[in-house]
Amino acid sequence: MKRDKVKLNVLMIIVVLLIIGLPFTLAFFTVQTNSSFSSFLIQSSIEEFRPDIKININGTVNEAANYTRNISCSTGATPYWNRKWDSLVFSNVADEEEVCGLTYTQDTSNHDSALLSTVVQNNAIDESFILQDFTIVADVTNSLVNPTQFHYSSATATSGTSLLVWSLNANNEYESDPSLMTYNGGRYYHIYAGVPESGNYRICYTISSGSSSVNNGLYIAINGTTKYSILSSTSEEKSGCYDFYSLTTSDYINISVRKYNASAVVPVMKFRIERANNNTAYNPGYRYEGTNPDNYIWFNNEMWRIIGLVPTCTSANCATSQNLVKIIRNDSIGGIVFDDVTYGAGTGFWGNNSLYTLLNNYYWGKQDGTFTNNCYAYSNSARGKCDYGDIGLQSNDYYGSMVENVYWNIGSASSNQNVQYAYASEIQTQTVQGHIGVMNVSDYGYASSNQTVILQNYDFTSVTLANWLYKYSFEWTMTNKDNKDQAVQAISESGSILVNSSSNNINFGYQVRPVVYLSPNVYVVSGTGTEADPYMVAK
Repeated sequence: MKRDKVKLNVLMIIVVLLIIGLPFTLAFFTVQTNSSFSSFLIQSSIEEFRPDIKININGTVNEAANYTRNISCSTGATPYWNRKWDSLVFSNVADEEEVCGLTYTQDTSNHDSALLSTVVQNNAIDESFILQDFTIVADVTNSLVNPTQFHYSSATATSGTSLLVWSLNANNEYESDPSLMTYNGGRYYHIYAGVPESGNYRICYTISSGSSSVNNGLYIAINGTTKYSILSSTSEEKSGCYDFYSLTTSDYINISVRKYNASAVVPVMKFRIERANNNTAYNPGYRYEGTNPDNYIWFNNEMWRIIGLVPTCTSANCATSQNLVKIIRNDSIGGIVFDDVTYGAGTGFWGNNSLYTLLNNYYWGKQDGTFTNNCYAYSNSARGKCDYGDIGLQSNDYYGSMVENVYWNIGSASSNQNVQYAYASEIQTQTVQGHIGVMNVSDYGYASSNQTVILQNYDFTSVTLANWLYKYSFEWTMTNKDNKDQAVQAISESGSILVNSSSNNINFGYQVRPVVYLSPNVYVVSGTGTEADPYMVAK
């Protein structure tokens, strides 16, 4: 249907009010359309639920009350509100002149469809899992069977001439000595070891800075098949862990490094093998995952999306917690810096940065933060929209009253881990309280239907096809990397987790989408969660 072929006239401009009681009729309107068309749109500010009513009827209509909207048409046209188009849509229009009446009725019913229950019952995935609590084995050599060192032309070789490049340091880590490594074409330096007993294992590593190359790094193989490689960086040290998960005594671990040319600066490699000693349950709740799940919610008169039903700290030190619905604004509020800093003065810790202040003192409170230092920074004067008088939230608003003031997960995580370990790291610290945040790295990871991928290895294929949270080329998260100053993490252009390791990145204007937790007494009053029919909620 082409909208230029639709002729629409609002004929009745007299508002008819009933002096006593509800429901009350607000308006009648008549539409005229070419009879060849079966549907048309009315662009309007009509709200499907709880319009902005300010009418005196022997007193003031209760603005805080909930209202349902009903539209009935004289010859059977079917109206519904399409939030994607922000329009009232009529189908089955059979008459050239259709007369419809619009009424609002105060809703006094007792709702029994809690939003948190709807999330669980809908398509959100229960992400409960058992995370192994690993411990460093007292004597690393005891966790490996007959470790053997050798050099060989194959990255997966299990035999060769012995050459001692690795040694145990004071921290019971295997540490390489680059001075003992020579360039000899395809020579790799290996350490090979069997598994002493069946169980869950992982490797934790540190790689110093060195020459940058696709061939300069640490290679990890299981049973001769390369599973993971970590390349060195010319500017920073890299560290993290990689999970082998369940191994048996018939498996073997192979760790390899190489000097890829005569002039290469080979980094110092350190690693240790860790073995699980008990089980600890970490439950990240129910999460929506995949390309485009039905998790749309109409909130603050705009489209948001539901991240999931997430365990949340509601008091200091997480003395009390509750499963709350976590939602994210569908669209960015603009390119805003993480911290207003000049070079060398930044911090990557949430709660001690200008973005936290902007969101919790200006976006929350519907204030204008345009002319504060929170709106832009040293390396980026192209600020986003920071006047939140129209799009912000505050406690005495209809929607603002639904937002909980919580303690956010701000523990540091590594992008070299999968999402389960990122979440386990984030929940180690909940010291910052606030109404507004942005997504965590783990939120982003759990939104993917492929959660085995290391976060820094996400790419267009695994993200755009399998992760509904990927929307912008560069977008801030609130997760710090490895508890380091300035090492805040963001979503990169390719969809991988990018580590911003200097203030030259922290004061770039990446996209920001506010995130809030909703009160447990928020209810669904209509909608199916699709983009055209999002959940409509009330408190």
